[in-house]
Amino acid sequence: MEIMGFGYLNGVGIGLGKVVRVVICGELSDRGSQAKSYLRGHKSILDVGADGMIASQAAALFRKNDTGRSFVSEREVATNAGVLTHSEVLGEVLHRREEIVEAGLAALVAAVGKGEGIDEDVRTSCRFDLLSILRVVSYAASVESVDFIHRENLQLYKVLYDELGLSLGPLVAGIAAMRDALRDSRAAPCFDQVIEALNSL
Repeated sequence: MEIMGFGYLNGVGIGLGKVVRVVICGELSDRGSQAKSYLRGHKSILDVGADGMIASQAAALFRKNDTGRSFVSEREVATNAGVLTHSEVLGEVLHRREEIVEAGLAALVAAVGKGEGIDEDVRTSCRFDLLSILRVVSYAASVESVDFIHRENLQLYKVLYDELGLSLGPLVAGIAAMRDALRDSRAAPCFDQVIEALNSL
């Protein structure tokens, strides 16, 4: 954590008789960098075989899109309409994803704490995480999956956010805000699954 001000004493910033603003910066150890790398390029919280309920056609679609970090397109929805029982969720997320993620990011930043802030690198990292979680949730919600989370990979968020100097609370707040920003309430149980899993770490 970086203290913005004239100095600090026993971990508390001081300057002109006031506690100064604490800014959480994105400096990571090797362990944190590895967790971030896995979450960005190799690992996903999606497990299409977790509950055995996702049809093979939908599972193949989600694996492909998850590997490419892409949302399900309108053409893919039309092609796979028979197995995407709640395809309307995918359509809303596809067209409103920036708005939904910005609502989540605003809630995440607000939850960091009064008198604290996050620097641009951390903000960018958090935004990426919210976008990734929204994408995976949209997959699960479109097929009413009751268990879609790769628990071991989800634990990487705990490692990463510890390294960033953040608890998982702000991330949970951001996910809850995305849930509330989505007009189609049928996705809510999937957001809640991610929140419950993060709260258990």
